[in-house]
Amino acid sequence: MTKDDADRTKQESKMIAISCAGQDIDSLVDPRFGRCSFFVLVSENDEITVIENSAANLASGAGIRAAQLMIDNKVEVVLTGNIGPNAYDLLKSAGVEIYSCSGRVRDALEQYKKGQLIRATGASAQGSGGMRRFGQFGER
Repeated sequence: MTKDDADRTKQESKMIAISCAGQDIDSLVDPRFGRCSFFVLVSENDEITVIENSAANLASGAGIRAAQLMIDNKVEVVLTGNIGPNAYDLLKSAGVEIYSCSGRVRDALEQYKKGQLIRATGASAQGSGGMRRFGQFGER
């Protein structure tokens, strides 16, 4: 087994969550982590579970609540469009890897497994802003 094969196997054995606008793997990735409607969870044996984001409609603290939902579900990798500073900090402190993605959930998952997504090096949205970019992704 080559190092690339070992790295790919390690990636595939992690619980992955993808912020999602719909309720299946063919839905679009929701670019808003804290306010997405659903999360698609993919287990190490490729079982798919869709959970509703109970934080989506909170007046404030949606990112932190969504991050805690990920931690409670033992997620090790988050694929999303944008993430605010509080959610980013909470996930990072829990050891969760965060990657930027867009398009369909199925495609984002494949890109992650192939090592093609960019790993977050900081928040990519302001707190309570959801879509306003100020940070950047930059580490593979």
